[in-house]
Amino acid sequence: MFLIKLAFKNLTRHKRRTIITSSALAVGLIMYLLLDSLLVGMFEASNNNLKDAETADGKILTSEAFKDIQFLPLNDRIKNPDQIISIVEDSGGRATKRVLINGDMIFTDEYFPLSGSSPILFTAVDINSDNSAYNIFKDRFLTEGRFMNPGADEVVIGSWLAEDTGAEIGDWFTVYVRTAPNGDDPGFFQTIDVEIVGFVKVENPMINRRVVYYPLDMADYYLELNGSVTEVALRVPFGESLEAFKRRINPKLPSGLEFYTWKEIAADYVKLLEAETGGSAIILILIVLIALVGITNTMLMTINERQRELGMMRALGMSEKDIRVAFLYEAGGIGIIGSIIGLTLGILINIPMVNYGIDFSTFMRNTDMGYKISAYMKGSWNISSYVIALITGIIIPIFVAYFPTKKAILKSIPDCVSGK
Repeated sequence: MFLIKLAFKNLTRHKRRTIITSSALAVGLIMYLLLDSLLVGMFEASNNNLKDAETADGKILTSEAFKDIQFLPLNDRIKNPDQIISIVEDSGGRATKRVLINGDMIFTDEYFPLSGSSPILFTAVDINSDNSAYNIFKDRFLTEGRFMNPGADEVVIGSWLAEDTGAEIGDWFTVYVRTAPNGDDPGFFQTIDVEIVGFVKVENPMINRRVVYYPLDMADYYLELNGSVTEVALRVPFGESLEAFKRRINPKLPSGLEFYTWKEIAADYVKLLEAETGGSAIILILIVLIALVGITNTMLMTINERQRELGMMRALGMSEKDIRVAFLYEAGGIGIIGSIIGLTLGILINIPMVNYGIDFSTFMRNTDMGYKISAYMKGSWNISSYVIALITGIIIPIFVAYFPTKKAILKSIPDCVSGK
């Protein structure tokens, strides 16, 4: 208790220095907590937006289609999608069927400001069941118009695609795609004239930039699919892991088909996220190092200024161990003060970040960072980061104080008293 009281008196004796050092530590912890909150929130939102709009929890595909998934071929299709959907539903999941192919949107100045073309992701959907696996066809995502009706040459397009081309509700354009190969027939290039009936804006920028949604029954007719589809997308039962569901569902599927998780489908995206996570970790380490340098300088200055005091304490019979422990308590006190301030302010500042976020819509509109976020980047409550910040905030000052204290104690008492 004597050593604790001594450390407390030293902290209160040098109030300004204590406040400055604690503040430097607090600022470092605040920056760490807020950056970590933003990154974790961004990763979580990006993953959710990817699953809601592009991959669902996973897809059932042919093995050949999975190998060429980036090229979206029509030659490797699921011939009996309704049977596959029944297998998924019997296993507790929810599923829908889609056809995805790359194509071109060709428009003329008859409806648009200028004639031209734009690459698109032509996505044929079962409008009645698509929300079983995805999260697109909801009124809150409609910025204008309505959703297309089955059996009609109607499309809903992404809002950014509409802005880029100058499209308006009621405009017509031509979809240029290749039909499905059948037997010896390699397929042919097909043109489909469609009317725009709605615009959607979701949190996934890829959807907003280049997707054109079209009724599946009409795509089946024009592309000569004969009831086949390129994918059956699904949501796994609540509470079951993707890997557990995969082990359970794959033996039930016909030969040549397999369930691939969203991480397998979006492997490039996952690698990008992992790389950026590593870069973010480096930034967090640098923030802590900046705070570490500030604390180091302060502790070195404190110990050097108190050389005579150290000599007097040793001359009066205080052991080297007790002197070192007293300084470590003092450093720990600075860490506790800085950590409490840093965590308190970090929590208060993080509240609006979690509830409202930061508007990056202008930046995201014109830049593709790889994240599946189109507007607001919101923070997240990562409890482990607060625990790490608290422990680190206390340990760093103690660690920093240990070595200069050890060096000072090694000096002889006369050298300490004389200030040499």
